[in-house]
Amino acid sequence: MSDFPQAPTPAFLFDLDGTLIDSVYQHVIAWRQALAGMGIDTAHYGGQLW
Repeated sequence: MSDFPQAPTPAFLFDLDGTLIDSVYQHVIAWRQALAGMGIDTAHYGGQLW
């Protein structure tokens, strides 16, 4: 038996729906940049993507 405790099991935390961090603003920025890269201007949508 070892004198050292067992190493903790690696874990990955994934926040899909913004429960832990409100990431809506970052998603809007990312979508606007992605669409602009394809030549789609979102300005005529009144600033809303959906």
